[in-house]
Amino acid sequence: MEFKNTETGVVWDITNDTHIKRCESDPNYEKVEEKKVTPKKTNTGATKTTQRKKATSAEK
Repeated sequence: MEFKNTETGVVWDITNDTHIKRCESDPNYEKVEEKKVTPKKTNTGATKTTQRKKATSAEK
């Protein structure tokens, strides 16, 4: 759970239950809505192109 210190603007990720209760009752801290992370869309139809080395007469 994240809390923002309203005096400094610093956001803290608090996991300890006792500490969460303290922040909830402290007027200097406000609960921050956690952002939902959505995965970036990728173009699955794209193909990677690679350059091919031209064969020299010695490699043929």
